[in-house]
Amino acid sequence: MGRTPWSAADPQVGWSSMSLPSNRAFPTDALNSGQAFAAMDRLLDEARSGAFHLRQPAIANMIVEAIQYNANILGHSLLHAVVVMPNHVHLLPLQPWHCPN
Repeated sequence: MGRTPWSAADPQVGWSSMSLPSNRAFPTDALNSGQAFAAMDRLLDEARSGAFHLRQPAIANMIVEAIQYNANILGHSLLHAVVVMPNHVHLLPLQPWHCPN
C-alpha cells in the first residue's frame, strides 16, 4: 500500500517531497505550517509542466460543485472562499458549529 502525500510514516520523507515532481525542490529548512504552505503554493503556482486538469471547465466545475454540495447540502462546513487554480484548489471552510474552549 502506498503512502499518502501527507504521511509521516518515514520522518526522512515528508509530504512535500512526495507531492512534487522530481524536478521541483521543496525548501529543506525547518518551516512552520504557514511557511510550508506558502512554499508549496509558490511551487504549484510557478509550475509549467505536469497535470493541469483543472484548466478544463468541466473538471473545475465538478470540483466546485462537490465542494458546494459538501457545504450547502451536507452542512459539513460554511464555505468562506474557493479558488480553483489550474493544478490545485484553495479552500477556506469555516466550522458551522461552535466548539467549546
